Amino acid sequence: MTLRIRAAGPDELETVVDVEDDSFTLYAVHEVHLDLTPSHPFCVAERVRWARSVARGDTRIAELD
Repeated sequence: MTLRIRAAGPDELETVVDVEDDSFTLYAVHEVHLDLTPSHPFCVAERVRWARSVARGDTRIAELD
């Protein structure tokens, strides 16, 4: 198996956002509970930040080949 790190493509924005959303489960381990809807201003702003990062080629995806 080989670990490959590459720039995320513009068609992978949903995947990047999903990975970040999944990371929120780690907060619960420390008893921090966030129940934010996708339309919450924080979530909307975070999605915009990710979209800009992906468009600039700054976001990386790790893959196992």
